[in-house]
Parts: sequence; C-alpha cells; structure tokens
Amino acid sequence: MSLKKWKNGYREKERVSAVRNKYAGTCYRCGGHVGVGEGHFERYKGGWRTQHASCAIQHRELKRKREQEKVKHREA
Repeated sequence: MSLKKWKNGYREKERVSAVRNKYAGTCYRCGGHVGVGEGHFERYKGGWRTQHASCAIQHRELKRKREQEKVKHREA
C-alpha cells in the first residue's frame, strides 16, 4: 500500500492494484523469470515491477497469517 494525500487530518492508505503483465520480466519476490500473462505488474516508486501470480498468492497468505498471529497475541 502506498500513502495517499491527507484527508480530514488523517493520512489514508490506497491499495496498489496489480494487473496481468503484457511483457516478460523478473519477479521482484523470488527473482525468477515471469513470462507474458503469467504474473502481475504494478506501479512502484515511479517505475514498474513484476511478480509471479503464485508469489502474489503466497505473499497474501503469509501476510494474512501474520495479522492473525498479531491479533492472537493481543487477545492473550
């Protein structure tokens, strides 16, 4: 997520949307080759970066598990 403009005195976050890639590239998560249509690309710091669809899914799953663990520790 990237930071957005101030609104009502609070900084909001905006989601970075990932779109299927039209060009081959290197996955920024695992470093492997991403063929055309095999992954996603996204705008990042004024440039573009590519990732495998499977790497994106694994990352989301790990992120979800970490967030669940944080909630469990707070409740304990």
